[in-house]
Amino acid sequence: MIDRRNLLTATGATFLAGLAAHQAGAFETSARQAFDTAIGQVDHFSLQALNGGISITNWREGLDYVFSNLDPSDVRNAIEFDRLLNSAGIAERGVATAPVHLQLENGERLAFFPKFFTVGRGRAIIPHGHSNMISAHLTLQGRFHLRQYDRIGIEDDALLIRPTIDEVVTAGTLASIGDPDDNIHWFIAEEQACTLDIILTNLDASASSAFDIFNIDPMEAAALGQDIWRAPRLSVADGLAKYG
Repeated sequence: MIDRRNLLTATGATFLAGLAAHQAGAFETSARQAFDTAIGQVDHFSLQALNGGISITNWREGLDYVFSNLDPSDVRNAIEFDRLLNSAGIAERGVATAPVHLQLENGERLAFFPKFFTVGRGRAIIPHGHSNMISAHLTLQGRFHLRQYDRIGIEDDALLIRPTIDEVVTAGTLASIGDPDDNIHWFIAEEQACTLDIILTNLDASASSAFDIFNIDPMEAAALGQDIWRAPRLSVADGLAKYG
């Protein structure tokens, strides 16, 4: 795995061009080496996002590019998919999770948190928004109906949202959130499905908490005009009961 200090840094218009040049030979190596290289790159982009070296938009674009060059079967092999699936199991409602043990070649701690999610058929990653946090879900197996929304505003008992994405995602698809763009997501498993998650918190170290998650009820959202909706907040228990 490459050392993140040796990766090129770039912002704005040069970001993807620099990434493409750096990766030109990376994926000619073995599948495992390609995965290790990808994790090193994801870590680098995550560290840059935390330090303000690249924008969250750049972070999302970078992860899209990295994972578009990986076969989901190679990712499953690299993370020991069967062991993780057995460890996580399937939750009666919502998701079951297992930690994914990844590390950099030089032993440095990752800037992001990798996690394995499993979702049974008809179950869901319930609709929720985020604060001080971004993430990306790489579907490894199965199929989800994905909906995403911009987070327009946060109220004491509701989130103001705007629909942005409504599509089916399958193995190999990466779905990421921004802040506030596409910040709210909702995954319904149309068949048993699993993801590898890349989670980045504490984007603003001066904030009162490292991150916040707001469960919402989009089916009860009230229209405010200009495709903006006011979606009531839900407790975890109520969110799982209705959507999980």
